[in-house]
Amino acid sequence: PPHTLTTPLTLHTLHHTHSPLPPHTTAPAVPESALPLGMEREDGSTQLVPVEPSKDLVYSILSLSMATSQEENLCTVSSAGFLCVNSVDMEKQTMSVLSPAPRPLPRKFLLLSEVKFMDIK
Repeated sequence: PPHTLTTPLTLHTLHHTHSPLPPHTTAPAVPESALPLGMEREDGSTQLVPVEPSKDLVYSILSLSMATSQEENLCTVSSAGFLCVNSVDMEKQTMSVLSPAPRPLPRKFLLLSEVKFMDIK
């Protein structure tokens, strides 16, 4: 058949350095009640903020943005794929991620999703 898999699917463990580009996430929305009188809330749904690397990132799903620079809107550019954070080493400022492809990653911009990997055994 034309759609048969010829190679086995395997995950690759990669080590990613936090600096100079940590993962980014969208800015949280500020409630109307927290704004000064007369001010209107701006649409922050595509405003990105850097994520401080921490152990909280373990099992988080990261999107690998196809953006070539930070000037591009990382939220509207296509994604090359997804990575799962396996561990975070705060001392070495690195994180180990599971990737469907071996090194090198095609781009360097990562977006943090709200999805966490849950292994059901």
